[in-house]
Amino acid sequence: MTHFSDQAPGNLVPTTANERFTLGGFPSVRQARGQAFVPHPLPPAGDPAPVVGSVADVLSSASLALGRLQGLAAEVSIARVLAAPLMRREASVSSRIEDTIATPEEVALFETGHQAQKSDTIEVANYRRALWHGINSDLPICVRLVNEMHAILLGGVRGDDKSPGRVRELQNWIGGDPSNLASARFVPPPPGEPLQRCLKELEDNWNYGLKGWPTLVVIALCHYQFEAIHPYADGNGRLGRLLVVLSLVRSGLLTEPLVYISGYFDLHRREYYDRLLDVSVNGAWPEWIRFFLTAVADQATDAAGRLTRIKAERQRVHHELARDKAPAAMLPLVDHLIERLAVDASGTKELLGVTDPTARNYLRRLEDIGFLTPVRPGNYGQVWVARSILSIIDDAIAAQ
Repeated sequence: MTHFSDQAPGNLVPTTANERFTLGGFPSVRQARGQAFVPHPLPPAGDPAPVVGSVADVLSSASLALGRLQGLAAEVSIARVLAAPLMRREASVSSRIEDTIATPEEVALFETGHQAQKSDTIEVANYRRALWHGINSDLPICVRLVNEMHAILLGGVRGDDKSPGRVRELQNWIGGDPSNLASARFVPPPPGEPLQRCLKELEDNWNYGLKGWPTLVVIALCHYQFEAIHPYADGNGRLGRLLVVLSLVRSGLLTEPLVYISGYFDLHRREYYDRLLDVSVNGAWPEWIRFFLTAVADQATDAAGRLTRIKAERQRVHHELARDKAPAAMLPLVDHLIERLAVDASGTKELLGVTDPTARNYLRRLEDIGFLTPVRPGNYGQVWVARSILSIIDDAIAAQ
């Protein structure tokens, strides 16, 4: 296990864990002894002023970027519609950090029943559902709500045998060999009282903040703390990043879930993991906070650019439809496609209450103006995707 310095913001305590290995061709389990890290309650020890002062420049940049993005969202009455594609991008990117690969187009086709089920696609779809559950819930950010989000995140996919919606009851560890606790890069708190106490303290931080610490810095501290606690048997990384988005909305920094830091974390994946570990090992709070705030500033700027392009594409489509004297009923279909990214004739009939020939006519008109692209995955029939929106949120399509 990693060596911890005197500056580590926590204590090492004895623990036991189940090591899984193969013996004679059969899966076996043995119990091993080791040490786990129990983080101290937030905030970091000492006066917050020097730490906050050391990151004042990037804190200002992140705050300004969020403000500009919030102002852009306030200019339109359908911010949630325009935010939906960005959420789909986040679901794919955050899951990719955990080596779960499914594109926004694959997930959109799956949700309309035009993509065969596969574990990666379901996982990414679950991510989006879990975030909406948190956004729409009347509960504060608490263990109960986080458990509910976790249950949605892991529902029906690999990992659904690892107690979805329930805090772990066994010792887990990060990195190293699953058959060798001693090889672990990091061992979070033992189950039972130490883990429950850490979660209760973090729940207070989520809801009451930390005196003397700016809100964005508190969100950075809470993200570290959640990752250090690692309260579930699986899904901690994705859930931790979901909670960042939820915290930005619940704190009032954003009115809609528009900023997703996974894009930055994915590009700087090794540094992301190293910065988190360096806090645990050496108490490197300023370095972690700076990294986190840089991610917020970068992704808020990125989101503003993508949101502007989505808004411009919506306006272009509306202009084309008006020029062609298209029925007003087509406008809700455009917003539906910005949110859902894929649709078939049957879904269009149901959405607009029109006949099948009329639905197909509307879809082909949107195809003619370059908003939709027809695809035919497998033998499920014709379906259209909003490729012009997908090209904005999926960099792989944009590069084609």
